[in-house]
Amino acid sequence: MTKVYLTEFSSYSLSSMKKFLEIQEETHFRICLPKYTCSLNSSTFKVCSEYLDAAWVGHELAGISSSFMCEVPTLGRNGFFVFEIITENIKGLANILYLAAGGIYTYNPDFRKYGHVHELMTAFFQQVSDGSLVAASGEILDVVNRLMMDISSQLPQS
Repeated sequence: MTKVYLTEFSSYSLSSMKKFLEIQEETHFRICLPKYTCSLNSSTFKVCSEYLDAAWVGHELAGISSSFMCEVPTLGRNGFFVFEIITENIKGLANILYLAAGGIYTYNPDFRKYGHVHELMTAFFQQVSDGSLVAASGEILDVVNRLMMDISSQLPQS
């Protein structure tokens, strides 16, 4: 099994990402996405945003995998979202990791890639919201729904 810590690949080109994955000669991957925020010392919006990002990445990974498992970190702690997948679709995996690493999990985003990733994420969340898509990363979205209820309860009532 190959472990991929996504933040280590933020500067990779798509061809470099694909080459890295091909060199591994693996079909079993453990993809780790960082969770930096803690609900105790971060805004609920920031925490929610991290979970939404991970939900999209997880759903995309599940779509190219013959086996998919997800580990969701505890809300009040730093940690990792971990996706364990089996896939032979190295080109698809490279594309997902390339977009996520350079469009979400980087300190210096390529704004074209960032914009494209967020268009894809917006379409994903719209489809989940209107019920036309069931997310493979539903357990992450359950946390998002709880956080959104917290945000809603804090808004002034009119």
